[in-house]
Amino acid sequence: MSAEDDTDLIDSFRSLYQEYYDEQIRTLADKHPDRRSLYVDWHDIEEFDAEIAEGYVNNPDQYRQRAEKALQLFGHSVEADLEQANVRLQNPPERTEINIREIQSDDKSKLITTRGIVREATEVRTILQHAAFECQRCGTLTYVDQHNNAPQKPYECRGCEQQGPFVLVEDESEFVDSRRFTIAEDPNTLPEDAKIGIIDVSLEDDIVDEANAGDVIQLTGVIHLEQTEKDGMPVFEPYVEAHSVDRLTDASEREMLSMPPNNIPDPDIEVYVGTAVQVEATTSKELHPPFDEAATKVKLVTPFVEALGWNIVDNNYVQLGYTTDRTDKKADYALFSGGREPPDVIIEVEEFGEPLDSGSRHSDREYSEPKRRLFEKLQVFSAEWGVLTDGFEFRVFRNRRDNIDDIASFGMNDLPNSVIEHLQPSNLLDTTLDGVDEALTKKPPENTEPQATSGRVIQTGKDETSNKIRDIIRSKQDSFPNGVPVEKAVDYGSWKTEASRKEVREYIERLKKRGSVYEPADGRLRVP
Repeated sequence: MSAEDDTDLIDSFRSLYQEYYDEQIRTLADKHPDRRSLYVDWHDIEEFDAEIAEGYVNNPDQYRQRAEKALQLFGHSVEADLEQANVRLQNPPERTEINIREIQSDDKSKLITTRGIVREATEVRTILQHAAFECQRCGTLTYVDQHNNAPQKPYECRGCEQQGPFVLVEDESEFVDSRRFTIAEDPNTLPEDAKIGIIDVSLEDDIVDEANAGDVIQLTGVIHLEQTEKDGMPVFEPYVEAHSVDRLTDASEREMLSMPPNNIPDPDIEVYVGTAVQVEATTSKELHPPFDEAATKVKLVTPFVEALGWNIVDNNYVQLGYTTDRTDKKADYALFSGGREPPDVIIEVEEFGEPLDSGSRHSDREYSEPKRRLFEKLQVFSAEWGVLTDGFEFRVFRNRRDNIDDIASFGMNDLPNSVIEHLQPSNLLDTTLDGVDEALTKKPPENTEPQATSGRVIQTGKDETSNKIRDIIRSKQDSFPNGVPVEKAVDYGSWKTEASRKEVREYIERLKKRGSVYEPADGRLRVP
């Protein structure tokens, strides 16, 4: 695109905004930076200029950049700083719709619309978006857009034209919230013999909280390739950079899942076992992409949970990546028979084929590492039942106040009816379990406290993170004589530690209560 064409396109977007989105942009300006996105309907663009609408479909990244530049310029006319505002496309034409299983590397840079169930979601992290590097020879700042985890330095200084050395200047750099989803097609919607499609989704800025594990979503985005490594060779896998995400309504969820209202699928263990045995027979470590933990969850464990009768899309009953504000541990699956906390069942998943039982000595009993993790989560989350599985082998445990009992150990081909029936939501609150000692059927008291050893481990980790955040604030004080802005502290803390932005704010509040950090002015922080 020539410079002249580029200018014409930006001017066209400004005219589009004037005609269709003047009121929305003024509202955005009033609420910025709490709101940072303008949502533009593709059909509005088509009505305004069909050629531009077609160009947006064919070159989505390029056209989005021009649309955002036009939004910045339009902001000047309403005396608003919209430099960091996003333009997010909605309702693209039907021809962009694609099933996840159909996405290939050849689709790179294409605009697509797809839908699926969020199987896994990472915590929100702060990443470097636009990095400012200071040349150590002449002091000139050079800015570089970032696209990878490791900071990408400039090739040469734009001042002295020397190749460094460069130092990252955090105060002049821009950071953004980031999150990753893994989404998958629902097995109930697939044609016979079709494989379940799975793909990663990258979200940035103000859409990172649009959905969580277990939600059914429809997203619009662009296919990009991400380099990984297999057997020492570079491999490029497609992923979706999300432009907009819509959590589907309850009616849309039922339509997608072919479920009548208020109906939980009937348990069908025999059909599930047949499917799982077929998966097991056709799976090997040489598969590409590899049959990893994510594939184990999607192809084996989630169908198992559904076959038991659990409504996988209802977060009141099934939560993936479950946690609470009192711990940093996460359960792969948490099942709630009464729709309220604490969970009744915690499921810990290992990659298909990984051993469940081999491990090290722990407290004079031999525990595998997977068992140890499950037992800690049973205590922390006060769950009565625990299941450890690789999708084909199962270990079932029951949490009592003073001990965790080994209830059953079995493979896919010999699922015991007594255990399966008890793990179904309709039976989970019953007080009997065929074939199990009656002494094991007594429910542990509500709100069972975590074991002291687990609590000490968790508390130690939190103290270390608190100290890191305090030290980060102290290191930035010289740059901010009136105190480090809270949002800057959150940016630095999330970037430098493993904590999410929400968690960093909680750490800061605890530091303030302890007197380790104080506010010399509203919204400013200092360390005594």
